Amino acid sequence: SWALATVGGGSTGSRAAWMHFFGYNQNGAIDRLTAPPVDLTGLGSASLQFRHAYRPLNSSTNDSLRIKVSVDCGQSWTTVLAVSGNAMATGAALTSHFVPAATSEWCGSGSNAFCFNVSLNNFIGQHQVWVQFEAVNANGNNLYIDDVVVT
Repeated sequence: SWALATVGGGSTGSRAAWMHFFGYNQNGAIDRLTAPPVDLTGLGSASLQFRHAYRPLNSSTNDSLRIKVSVDCGQSWTTVLAVSGNAMATGAALTSHFVPAATSEWCGSGSNAFCFNVSLNNFIGQHQVWVQFEAVNANGNNLYIDDVVVT
């Protein structure tokens, strides 16, 4: 499940949300991390931005991350982003426990994967908007999320 981990290379500190895919023996297990609600009333546009670090275990590993949004206190969720495996990789495959140690291992650094910028425009005008990070285990390597911002 999601936890806090000590990491390197973060832009705002040394802690990040961590999904422990490496050694997680429940293939297909779904773990969710839900942020407190945000108010999107009165905005002309809105987006979710965050940094991530992920290295697949091998070329066929397909761990995945889905970003979901709810406007009814979590009764229903809309998927606004779904990525998996190499599409979210910020480095080459690694067969040992991955923990980012440098800025270069996070998205947006050098030749690494771009950081995701998810439109929340469909939810403008809503008073309470919940954002959820849903991780699906495929027995791969660890995923880290940091610097989550709604603008």
